[in-house]
Amino acid sequence: MNTNTEFTNYTNLANFIELQKKSLIYEARSKMTMCLSATTRDRLFRHAKEYEWEINPLEKVNSEKVLVVKKKNTIIPEIWVCSTYTKCRQAFNKYLLENFNFHGRIPKEYHVDHSLPKSRFGKQSPEYYIRLFLISSTINCSYGAVYEKGFYKPEFDSEPSGGFHICLMTFLKVLGYPILSKHSNESERENWALTISKKLENDGLENWEWHYPGLLSLIYDGYKNLNYEKTIYLDSYIAALRYIYD
Repeated sequence: MNTNTEFTNYTNLANFIELQKKSLIYEARSKMTMCLSATTRDRLFRHAKEYEWEINPLEKVNSEKVLVVKKKNTIIPEIWVCSTYTKCRQAFNKYLLENFNFHGRIPKEYHVDHSLPKSRFGKQSPEYYIRLFLISSTINCSYGAVYEKGFYKPEFDSEPSGGFHICLMTFLKVLGYPILSKHSNESERENWALTISKKLENDGLENWEWHYPGLLSLIYDGYKNLNYEKTIYLDSYIAALRYIYD
């Protein structure tokens, strides 16, 4: 399975990053069933049958651990790995080779990132598959372990059930938007949420007023050092970009 776009050197990884971004935006604007982050193998294949997706293995890679998913009408195929799989960078390299004719190794300036932490799925959980993204290391590191631990804590306190959509944090990473540091104050956080919400509107998503409360909630959800009791949650926004779908 190959796309028409070819990537033949490291500099063109920036083109792939842009296609990855456009593809995710398309998913978010279309049926949200497309915008998956993690699910069981059975559910993934069930969706493929229902929505006419293609699921293929990577050559010489364990097909029980790594899958390439091409959703109908989306821009690029996706790579999914089992939560117990450890060779994600090598698999992503092969995915780029087979689907985009990219030769060579992914440079250290890019991270292969799970769209949901694999630690979310313990030994007692069903075997989940998680979607991978290629993220700028600068963007990825701006979030950091402290932020991600705080952001995911409410979900980690319960056993996984069903499937998961792409969360807002991963969405921002893929689009290339860093987050503020933990030491940011209230004013800086409000300005950040306003700036990013307007960028999301420019990306072709909903108007900025719709994004702003969710973005402000996101930064306070991850950093617990400041209280923000005025945060308003938009149920439709959170349901679409953060929590579990049925």
